[in-house]
Amino acid sequence: MRLAQFLFLSLTTLASFIACSGDPAGDNDNGTGGAPAVGGDSSTGGSAAGGSGTGGATSDGGNASGGTSTGGNGMSGGAFASGGDGAGGQTPSGGEAGVGGELGSGGQPDGVGGGSAGPVPLFFDDFETATIGSDWTQNINGNGTFALDSAVFKNGSQSVKVAGSGFHTMLQLDAASFPTTATKIYVATWFRLGDTVDITQSNAHYIWLEAGAATNDQHEVRVGANIGLLQTNQYQNGEVDLREPGVVPAAGTWYCLEYSVDWSNHEMEVWFDGAPMQNISTTDWVQKDAQNGGLSPGSGLTNWAPVVESLRFGAELQGHDIWFDDIAVGTEQLGCN
Repeated sequence: MRLAQFLFLSLTTLASFIACSGDPAGDNDNGTGGAPAVGGDSSTGGSAAGGSGTGGATSDGGNASGGTSTGGNGMSGGAFASGGDGAGGQTPSGGEAGVGGELGSGGQPDGVGGGSAGPVPLFFDDFETATIGSDWTQNINGNGTFALDSAVFKNGSQSVKVAGSGFHTMLQLDAASFPTTATKIYVATWFRLGDTVDITQSNAHYIWLEAGAATNDQHEVRVGANIGLLQTNQYQNGEVDLREPGVVPAAGTWYCLEYSVDWSNHEMEVWFDGAPMQNISTTDWVQKDAQNGGLSPGSGLTNWAPVVESLRFGAELQGHDIWFDDIAVGTEQLGCN
């Protein structure tokens, strides 16, 4: 009798224990949060806090901070705790691998923001070679010279020094070196005037950059200085000149100079140290003000822009020393960096 009572009590206790160890109220087979929530491959929380765990296929950071488990299969801390291939899902925020993942936040190979590069030029020369590149042709009328200079430079370890003498001392780049079907090109370079150059002298007129016909002084546009100011100039059986008030390039200082020529829409634009030069950028060469060149209103040029067969840089009209570094040609604005 007593043995039967003992067995009955034992079975009753065992049944109660089994009932208490089943699903707790409010939990389900997938645990808190289900399979696809925040977490790593096995999530913040292993197989469950009552099931599959708080977390999902991908997580917030690296492969694991959290270890195999704290408390076995049914407690927080599963096989890969917080930290997986990306924050919050199969494809994390910002690209192929998310915050703290294999490639960093935001871009497939280049971290935050991706790897957006600047415009790719059609042609670029930094003058870091042993001799001036074979793309350049010397165009000299006088006794001027060109030399690579390792004592004066803007970037790298060399620039080109132009020792202008006579009418012009130019290096010429023909269109075969920057092939394109576009009808608008941009040219950007750094330049530095020699220490003794004073563009404010009476009747001082300098040309530094040219674009147009392959033969010099046929049909071209130019950038330089005249009457002490930065200027643009259009030449075809005579010339017309525009000057930028207040822009006076000084000797011994590096400046970024960029211009564009559009020979379909007959437009020229100029930037000096990155700032647009409104008075010397033009579509018709009409003066912006009477003191700084240009044509009278109503007498502007049409169909004036030359087809760019060649580019030239150097010293023209007056002999002087000038250095150039990092020249680039492209079909969109390049800047000097």
